[in-house]
Formats: sequence, structure tokens, C-alpha cells
Amino acid sequence: MYSLAKLKDYELIKELTLSLIKYFQFVFRNKSTFVSLKDEVGHTTNYLKIQELRYLNQFSYTIIVPTYLEDTRIPPLLILTFVENAVKHAVSLDEEIQINVEVKIIEKKDAPPFLNINIVDTGVGFSEELLTKLNSHQTIVNEQGEHTGIWNIDRRLTLLYDGHAYLEFRNNQPSGAIVEVFIPLS
Repeated sequence: MYSLAKLKDYELIKELTLSLIKYFQFVFRNKSTFVSLKDEVGHTTNYLKIQELRYLNQFSYTIIVPTYLEDTRIPPLLILTFVENAVKHAVSLDEEIQINVEVKIIEKKDAPPFLNINIVDTGVGFSEELLTKLNSHQTIVNEQGEHTGIWNIDRRLTLLYDGHAYLEFRNNQPSGAIVEVFIPLS
């Protein structure tokens, strides 16, 4: 904001300030076990707007959520955690990165339907070692606390959905990472 103020870019300052206000309101007011998908997507969008201003022309994003799913309840910060990881690990100054979030329902034979949340980026993707650890639910926390968010999400999903919700991690082709979240719908 300081740099924008020096440039007297008041429209961008207003946009950034509003996004920051909404971001912090969600974080500090939300102590719920579940939030609406609409609120989680709104919070994630505010985060992405802030990052878009930070990394001018370095990434773009799309979020696709059918309106009939907006009232679906999910754990807070579920989508945001994976989007933050995509920004942290995929966005660089070398090339533009695309981050896509899509939410849909998946029907499985002889099983209840699942809410499927896909977070896809066009960055470098996961190392094979990290993929193996993530998909086997191993605790992955280094000295800097990296991957703590993934571990927290995995534990919360296990506890909240009695082991019926799950995460899948894989690499995108030709490059990038894919995180899929599966939550049973009741």
C-alpha cells in the first residue's frame, strides 16, 4: 500500500484496503466448525485479490462454484489453505501462473455423493517424494513449519467426517499441482 500511495494510485489502494478488511474480518470473526462454501470462496477471492496486487501480472485465477452449492457447509480455511500453498510454491517472477478452483458434486456407485473441490495450478508441481508422503498421510513439517496447513486440514477432515472425507494429491500435465478434496454430502 505504501508503494501505491507513493504512486498516488488511489483506486488500487481502495481495492487493496477493502480486500484486506474483508480478509481479516473473516479470519478474526470466524470460530465456527463449518462455514458456507460461498463465504469460504469469498474469503479465498479476497486473498487472491491481495496477491494479484502484490504479484502484478504474475498469476491469474478462476473460481467456479455452482450457485446451488453455495450454502453447502465446509470447514473454514479449507480452500484457502491450498490456494495459499499454490501462491507460495507456484507463483514466481519468471512466468505467469494460473490457479483454478472448481467445486462440483461427484456421484459414486453405491455411495453417498461427494463434494469435490479441485485446486489446480500451473507451477512446478510436487516432488515425487512429497507426493508419496502427502498421499500416505504422513506428517510433513519442516523447520520452517511448511506443510503444517496440509496436515491440519487432513486431521480436521478425518475428525469431522469420521474418516469418510479425504484428500488426493498429484501433478498436473505438463506442469503444476492438483489437490482434490472429497467431502461426503449428507
